[in-house]
Amino acid sequence: HRVLLLLDLSHNLIKNFTYSKIKLYSKLEILNLGFNYLEFLPQDFLLSLIWLIDLNLSNNFIKFFHSNSFKMKTFLEYLYINNNQIDFLHEDTFLDMNGLIELDLSSNKLKELNESIFKNLIILEYLNLSK
Repeated sequence: HRVLLLLDLSHNLIKNFTYSKIKLYSKLEILNLGFNYLEFLPQDFLLSLIWLIDLNLSNNFIKFFHSNSFKMKTFLEYLYINNNQIDFLHEDTFLDMNGLIELDLSSNKLKELNESIFKNLIILEYLNLSK
């Protein structure tokens, strides 16, 4: 049988996205939800996506992430959360993401970041914090 590895839902006017919708695709490696109308993600949204490598949530209206939104995302290598409305990130937001190579936080409303937020990103090669 076939397994879905890439799901591109960008440019679809999506306003909310629930765990029950995504848990069917537990083998996903690439998920693109960019250019939608998402304001938040449920706390358990990424729980079943164990093998996720690339997550694009850019160009939405996301204001925050729960401190455990990315819990157990050790395989995630690319995270794009740029061009949102994020004004705060908890210091544990990226705690379990020691496989992250690229992180784009640009064009958000962040005023300050606790430097410990990046402490476990040991192989991070690219970080964009530009306005």
